[in-house]
Amino acid sequence: MIKQHFLSVLILALSMTIFNTRCGEKPGEGDLAKKGYENAKPIIESLEKYKKDKGDYPKTLIELTPQYLDKLPLDESNQNYKYIYKADTKTYVLSFNYDAPGLGICDCDYYPEKKEWFCNCKI
Repeated sequence: MIKQHFLSVLILALSMTIFNTRCGEKPGEGDLAKKGYENAKPIIESLEKYKKDKGDYPKTLIELTPQYLDKLPLDESNQNYKYIYKADTKTYVLSFNYDAPGLGICDCDYYPEKKEWFCNCKI
């Protein structure tokens, strides 16, 4: 009886831990996501200045240096931001990813038309 009670309590505690870990932080809301957003701000500002000066966004982020940025900022994992220029629609998507505990790998994409980040995670 004591073993069965202990096992039930252990299963309940593990279930609550897993539930709380998975449901505590939402994609794009943790400290790592916030750091990624903060590091991306100079890139986004430079892209807008470039477009204002030249009429279109650059084909690559390296075109922002050195006139618009001294160097390209890295994301929270010290990796380069991913940049996709869409010439047909004259827009872009700026992306980074991070490993969120309990959520898995989260991908965050910035869309300039909405001026918003959208994130999703995959375990």
